Amino acid sequence: MKAHRMRVCIDFDGVIHSYDKGYGDGSLYGDPIKGSIDNIVKLHDTGHLIYILTARNKEQHKEVETWIRKRLPDSHKDISITVSNTKPPAGVYVDDTAVAFRNCDQAMGDIIIQIDKEMKRPD
Repeated sequence: MKAHRMRVCIDFDGVIHSYDKGYGDGSLYGDPIKGSIDNIVKLHDTGHLIYILTARNKEQHKEVETWIRKRLPDSHKDISITVSNTKPPAGVYVDDTAVAFRNCDQAMGDIIIQIDKEMKRPD
């Protein structure tokens, strides 16, 4: 089987960056989620394109990229990483709040469960 490059889109807050205090003042105060930086390295080393998705405004994209690069091993400081708040075509999307779609009934059931969890979560 021939390997090919795939764009892998990974959400930043809640998947790479711990985001355990919420958005707050917008500062990147959190720690890396365990394994997230290693997984970026593995995906890069197997030839995939790393695309970081964030709801943060465009002015913060360089800050997000810098935060990630500071945590990469020295051998990977210059890998290609794109940070954006625009969802591109990709082979895989990784997001902590996503609902996987298999059919409409299943998706709506999962959406209702997710909304219920969020509504019950303390602030």
